[in-house]
Amino acid sequence: MFLGIDLTTKEQKPTACAILDEHGGLVSVTKLSTDDDMVALAEAHSPPIIAIDSPLGFPEGMDCLEEDHDCQSIHSFKGRVGERQLIAEGIGLYVTTKRSIIKPMIYRAIELAKRFEVLGFQVIEVYPFAAKVRLLGKPLPKKTTREGHNFLSERLEGMIPGLKAYDGKLDHDHVDALFAAYTAWLHHHGRTDSMGSVNEVPIVVPGKPTQWPSASIPDEYDSDGANRNYKPGALQGIKVVDWTIWQFGPVAATMMGDLGADVVKIESLDGDPGRAVFAAGGVDRSLPAGRNAYFEANHRNKRSVALDLKKPEGIEIVRKLVEDADVFIQNFRQGVAERLGLGYNDLKKLNPKLIYASGSGYGPLGPDSGEPALDSAAQARSGLMFATGPDGAEPYPVQGVIGDQIGGITLAWGILAALVARNIHGVGQRVDISHLSSSMWLQGLAVSMGSLTRDKPNSEINLSSNPPRDNAYNPLANHYKCGDGRWIMLANFQADRYWVSFTQALGLEDLVDDPRFHDTPARGENRRELIQILDDTFAQKTYNRWAKILNASGDFIFSPVQSLQELADDPQVIANGYMAEVEHPDLGPVKLADHPIRYSETPNRIIRVAPELGQHTEEVLLTLGYTWDDITGLQDLGVIL
Repeated sequence: MFLGIDLTTKEQKPTACAILDEHGGLVSVTKLSTDDDMVALAEAHSPPIIAIDSPLGFPEGMDCLEEDHDCQSIHSFKGRVGERQLIAEGIGLYVTTKRSIIKPMIYRAIELAKRFEVLGFQVIEVYPFAAKVRLLGKPLPKKTTREGHNFLSERLEGMIPGLKAYDGKLDHDHVDALFAAYTAWLHHHGRTDSMGSVNEVPIVVPGKPTQWPSASIPDEYDSDGANRNYKPGALQGIKVVDWTIWQFGPVAATMMGDLGADVVKIESLDGDPGRAVFAAGGVDRSLPAGRNAYFEANHRNKRSVALDLKKPEGIEIVRKLVEDADVFIQNFRQGVAERLGLGYNDLKKLNPKLIYASGSGYGPLGPDSGEPALDSAAQARSGLMFATGPDGAEPYPVQGVIGDQIGGITLAWGILAALVARNIHGVGQRVDISHLSSSMWLQGLAVSMGSLTRDKPNSEINLSSNPPRDNAYNPLANHYKCGDGRWIMLANFQADRYWVSFTQALGLEDLVDDPRFHDTPARGENRRELIQILDDTFAQKTYNRWAKILNASGDFIFSPVQSLQELADDPQVIANGYMAEVEHPDLGPVKLADHPIRYSETPNRIIRVAPELGQHTEEVLLTLGYTWDDITGLQDLGVIL
């Protein structure tokens, strides 16, 4: 991440800040007032370089700015050496003199830079106008005119992937912050010049493209420094308002955030209830800094806004967010959104092309449509609790909150289909997903086959029964314990095709023509005997030894039966990046289950860990047009934290 700051003369006057990712793509652009806010922003994103638009010091110290000081490092009318060098290039600027009009900003900048440096960040001095001239040439239209602003914004959109989503929302301060951040990114890649003498803080400006050393310009970069190989996320430019709790709804929003969507999470002032899950299933899930594993797993790639929706001012903020949103997601009980004026019919009046996604327990219609539901209720109602365990056993839920997870995945799928429909047909719409529908679809084969063959006796084939392991109809599609205690899962459902080579691999050639086992019906009839033989055989060698034997002997389908803890070290998981390595500001390096799909041209990314409660409230309100006085008033009213 690279942070650019277009600093103002004093606190409480909003300062534009822009953050770019390692590829030069936009992460965020906003305005903050206090130095504490900017330090918090840096701590949240850990940029290797912070670029500040302000002089950052003089060899003789800050006394140089006083009229009665005989300062040798700045020319009375032409500023510091670096400033004089830029003037010689025809780049005009406010020079630093003994009577500098920007003295308050310089004092502020130096103190802010010290705070950043104490935290280990590299700070550079930049001058956005010099960046514009170096990158775009002269003449440049005045930035404060509509023509000039549009010109600069359009050029930046061609340089910074993801900026198009902010079209029409940037002022000239945002533009300068973006040029500052872009200079920091170029500096990281060795494509800048440092202006000034060895005794003063250099002004860092983009190097002239024709002077960039070839070793510092990989083929993937254009002459203006933009990365041609940068691939935006599939949903970059899509705005999602995420008013969901627990896991069902949040997972859908997280998947969209993984694909580059700007997800704004709406929370109550006491937070999503998932923030309080410090223990689950009797297991301690607490983490340092007041975090917990449940919330961290479900809420990455989001910005958090904490609101009191019992107050009209809170509802108005949500409505403002919806005005230019693409997607609104909620998973509250039937009637909650409507009572607050946030139902589909309310919000589509504000934004007719809005995709309004709703997650419920049992669907929008029917006698139980208003009933509450969570994961275990979904598994129970959908039949999933009888999908595990042998026939006659007590029902048991699949672990891992799987009903919520598949609900979120299905909800995300529905939203994406609605976005495609909007693109093709030009219409917004409501999308309804329920725990019941998604958990049934998770078992789609079993549900449909069971329905089609319900007049037949229960059998493993029609998936309406689940016999114990020692009574599996097809012993070649069963699991066995190896000599080292690990389990091997066989999945050879075309058993006759594999029978001869399978018995030869296991050293059981005498069974090939045994009338008890010579074909599928015979093996099914005598399955208990064959399973006992295979149990005894697999117990003679370790899993790794059996894996080598089976791989060398034929095209058998099998797999180790792994625990969740083993996944992080699985070579296939590692090779495909199915566990993402993330640098967490409070936890350090961590691994998270990554987005399950790989896209060749629009890759997924994790750019934010789960936010703190209300972490981005002020940032988001500023982009909606609220002033700092407005924000203070909302805090006084108890609408925001």
